[in-house]
Amino acid sequence: MEVNGVPWFAPGRWVEVSDPWLGPETHGCSTVPGQAAGTTMEMDPEVMKLALRITFAADDKLSNLLRRVPRRPWYARNLLPDRWF
Repeated sequence: MEVNGVPWFAPGRWVEVSDPWLGPETHGCSTVPGQAAGTTMEMDPEVMKLALRITFAADDKLSNLLRRVPRRPWYARNLLPDRWF
């Protein structure tokens, strides 16, 4: 599968092609790590516990855990993939 000419993973349990990432702040690409200035999401024990629970959870328990995952900012939730680049 390709998205804008870039090889991408096929849709499945861990891939939501219509929403492939939350943005640079949550993926270590901003000038300030983590979700907010002065904090590092990667070092937040609660975020890491949630990540481990999601990774190893049974399929029937995923929906409750996924509700706790950070979402895109309100202004970026309706961006269409063809307008990202």
